Amino acid sequence: MILDRGPVPTFSFVPEEAVLHRRMGGTAAHRGQLRHILAAGSRRTVHLQVMPMGCDKHPAMEGSFTRLPPKGRQEQL
Repeated sequence: MILDRGPVPTFSFVPEEAVLHRRMGGTAAHRGQLRHILAAGSRRTVHLQVMPMGCDKHPAMEGSFTRLPPKGRQEQL
């Protein structure tokens, strides 16, 4: 996993609250996904914030993203 390799990169995530409530794959899978998010967010190089559902606008909606494929792999969309 990229979070375990050195040098350790810094990541910042701002998921919307709604995605944390959506039970994709059933209750057990959802519980595992939430545990994984909590474990990743507990790392000192990972900044995790949750955008409340009551917000009208997500700051990321005003800009663009650049998705970088892993080294040695082709981009698949």
